[in-house]
Amino acid sequence: MVEKHEPAAGTSGGDPFAGIDIPLPLLASLRRHREHLAGLVVNLRSVGLDQARIEASVSVIVESYKVELLGAIKSMMATSDV
Repeated sequence: MVEKHEPAAGTSGGDPFAGIDIPLPLLASLRRHREHLAGLVVNLRSVGLDQARIEASVSVIVESYKVELLGAIKSMMATSDV
């Protein structure tokens, strides 16, 4: 059985996950991903990289989560009522 996360109050304004029960492992992964991307933005701004280098850096981070996120999504879909 997959543990579910209740959407936080007040998250409906543009939140693509509003109203969706997100399993805790996927939620944790999304939070880590968001924190890493925020840190990347700060670091890239501080060193003044050009657009191509920024895109390459973002691609590396996104790829690092690909397997983890796909596994969590597959698990979520397998246990879904839909």
